[in-house]
Amino acid sequence: MLRVKLLVACCALLGAAGGLGIVVGHATSPILAAAQPLPALPAAPTTTAPSPRTGRTTVSSPFAAIDNAYTALGKAIADYKAAHAAPTPAPSPSPSPVSPPAPSARFPGDPGPGRIVVGAIVSGGAGDADGFEKATGAKLGVHRAYWNNGISDLAPNGPAMSYIRAEQAAGRIPHVSVKLNWQQTAAGAYDTQLRAFRDAVEALPKPVWLTVNHEPENDGQPAAAFVAEQRHIRKVIGTGLHRLAFIGSLMAYDWATASGRTPDTWFPGPGVWDACGLDQYAQKAGGPIDDAKFEAALVSLKKWGCVPAITELGIRVADPQAAAKAKALFEKLIADGFATVQWFDSDNNSTGAGWVLTPGPLRDEFVAMLEDQRAAHPAA
Repeated sequence: MLRVKLLVACCALLGAAGGLGIVVGHATSPILAAAQPLPALPAAPTTTAPSPRTGRTTVSSPFAAIDNAYTALGKAIADYKAAHAAPTPAPSPSPSPVSPPAPSARFPGDPGPGRIVVGAIVSGGAGDADGFEKATGAKLGVHRAYWNNGISDLAPNGPAMSYIRAEQAAGRIPHVSVKLNWQQTAAGAYDTQLRAFRDAVEALPKPVWLTVNHEPENDGQPAAAFVAEQRHIRKVIGTGLHRLAFIGSLMAYDWATASGRTPDTWFPGPGVWDACGLDQYAQKAGGPIDDAKFEAALVSLKKWGCVPAITELGIRVADPQAAAKAKALFEKLIADGFATVQWFDSDNNSTGAGWVLTPGPLRDEFVAMLEDQRAAHPAA
């Protein structure tokens, strides 16, 4: 409608000007011509005469018709511009806070300082990781499992690779623990299989953690043989990997005076492990979890320059202070830069029962750890 009014006004102006012999100009489109500001009209001579009907004196101008058309055109232009003006943009909403990027990973799957991957070894309780998650409504960041059949466990079609694919599909880091012959590994008997396993893992989209011969102190062999094996594995799989991390798993009990052990002899040296794991338990229901042996172990890990981790954690569910102990330990682990903590939710191969996270305050606290904003899920 406004376009019609504008065209009518333009035609009226042109007609009035033509009647007076004035050349207004030519525009291929009145709409485009109307976009230009209208100049002021020049003053025109006027005459006065009494009206034959009223007797009043009136003023007439030879430009009266064009003046009226000019005014009508100006109004039409104003109406057109008002109708087609760009809408006033709504104020932009304040941007939502953006979390800072995670610090550079120290190894594949590492959450970086200030965050921690919380997970479990689930062979009791819910029976499996999927069942545990369904029962608790919480997501595990890592799930650890063990095999004891030698190098065949790491074959491309072996149980570990099947487990790895299933865990990655479920959004959890698979932590694979296998047992190999120390001397044969160090002698290079499994180099081809270890490289094949590395290559298969490196082709996957998410991180995988590997431990070979966890808790070696219990295997009745000399520490030197273990150290030679671990160093050879690192030499074979190489460094700078994008998916595979090589993680040690020693007993925190090594640092207890009663063990009679020298923990330094079990450490393979800087650069061999991506993280140094400790298996830490409060064996007695009333005993502390952050005890003297654990504190001594932390001193050694800092001296070794190794990223700390807890690869097995157990607190008796019968302990009335279990939930409070777990909560305090969780805060300490984050403050001390631990990469992961993995609950031993099983009574298999353990001293006594009572480790399984049955419904109650301790499991509730573990679920709170899983749901803490500092708990990372690198494989999600």
